Amino acid sequence: MRTPHGFSDEWPNVCRLAALSASLLIFLTPLWSRTAHYSPSYPVLTIIFAVTIGAIVFVWGSTSVTRPNEANSHHIIAIAAAVVSGALLLYFAQRWVDAMLWNAYRADMLIIIREATQRFLEGQNPYVTYRNTYDAPWNFVLSYGPLLWGPYIAAQLLQTDLRVVTIVGELFVPICCGIAATVEAARGRTFSAGAWSVLLLCVLLSLDVPDYTLMGHTPVYWPLLPLFAALVTRRRWLWAAFALGLLVVARSTMVALVPILLIAMWAANRRDALLGFVIICATVLLLLSPFLMWDAYAVWDGMVTTYPRVMKEVVWTSTGTGATDTLGLTGWLLAHRFERFIEPSQLIAMPIVYGLAWIPTLRGARPLPWMGLSLLVFSMTSLWPVFYIYYDVLLLLVSAALAETLDSRLGLKSWALTLAVSVVLVAALLYFTALPNPEFSAGSRMAATAFRHGPSAIALPRRSISAADVVIRYQTRQSVDEDDALVTAYLNGKPLWTARLLDNPPEIRFVAPTAAWRIGHNRLEVRAASPDSKSPPLVVTSVAVLPRR
Repeated sequence: MRTPHGFSDEWPNVCRLAALSASLLIFLTPLWSRTAHYSPSYPVLTIIFAVTIGAIVFVWGSTSVTRPNEANSHHIIAIAAAVVSGALLLYFAQRWVDAMLWNAYRADMLIIIREATQRFLEGQNPYVTYRNTYDAPWNFVLSYGPLLWGPYIAAQLLQTDLRVVTIVGELFVPICCGIAATVEAARGRTFSAGAWSVLLLCVLLSLDVPDYTLMGHTPVYWPLLPLFAALVTRRRWLWAAFALGLLVVARSTMVALVPILLIAMWAANRRDALLGFVIICATVLLLLSPFLMWDAYAVWDGMVTTYPRVMKEVVWTSTGTGATDTLGLTGWLLAHRFERFIEPSQLIAMPIVYGLAWIPTLRGARPLPWMGLSLLVFSMTSLWPVFYIYYDVLLLLVSAALAETLDSRLGLKSWALTLAVSVVLVAALLYFTALPNPEFSAGSRMAATAFRHGPSAIALPRRSISAADVVIRYQTRQSVDEDDALVTAYLNGKPLWTARLLDNPPEIRFVAPTAAWRIGHNRLEVRAASPDSKSPPLVVTSVAVLPRR
């Protein structure tokens, strides 16, 4: 027998989801303002953003999700919710795959990971100083834990663009939101299903900001957030401690969650709290110990000392506004030359948050919202609160809502299935969007995209790594200096052909072996071989990738 439900049963969950959607839109305001060419007041936005998250946290403990009888089934509404969710996911996933195929990496984060994983696969320590790579001509060190860069090894082994892993991570929480909308619709909770659909759209919009997919490295551990939230919600404390240890190894800011989890475990069982602390520490040490034994100083320099040094010596002293025009307290302190108060502000703020969470958590309040608040305060008082650091806060709170809505459905099997769906979706879009053998001629519609980075730097989106012949046709300048006539063709930074233009017809033909290709974006460049030449003495007019017989 069906139990009637009205908005009064759903309003706590609807209000919570609406507040989460609002917080995502507030977070997007600075990013949208750059497109609209206006400068918002970052202190005001910071206050509004913090108050919104704080209200979510304080109200969360006083409301509960009312679940109807699972026997209720509204097939038509559930199908509609699934179709809407699927259409949104497919649209945005296609946008991200398309951006990946036609654009090179936009920041040094993925370049660092690419060099580190390649070095690791060669049997060498990834924690070293990297000097002058072909697309990052400056020195850098690996500052990330192995749970952040480790999953990208799969992409290296498959010779796939690293951002395939990024897109898979970006899709995981949105797919869970689509599942929640469909499940709520099947339960007959129409308002809640609609709220989940709106939240799904807001999450996708927040991830669709310009260039984020091209630079994103943190999405690799985002699938762990719903799993961690499900374990905490179901009071699987020891497994939750293990999952949090993994998150800390992936992102050091996650250490802000540890005291809240231990308080919750202390309230449930004091012995479990001590064991949980041991599990977190053991997980972190176990995953870092091989590299510590390899070169402890390199790990310490890369993960601990380098980041503060770069922030203080480079970012804080920069004449640009990147460090000040951000959400958080740090930007405001830098703008008013109060750098000396940045680190003390975090040391003061974090104990206050833990003190506020202590009594409610001991009395049985849900710990996940308080974890979100602690991570927010930690992020707002960090040495440089770049915009993407707040994704962890927002997605953790969304994951907490998912855990309560899906309840037993969000188990390990469903988590693995969701991850598999993400991988299959990205793989399918990559296969149908990328070209088997790209061919471009100057003046064509696709060439405008392929040649966007210059007349001698061409994007080749390819879905295969099989060896192929590359044919480049070109026009030389009116007068070519004998010293500048020597040019080299590079594919993904690997030199594959060098010759003098004067000794050849207006065509470059060479073999690109399997090892030079990547599934996804490939960057073909023709450079002057002489180090004194700033640009090659030619303009590429057409490029063709031909399969080898």
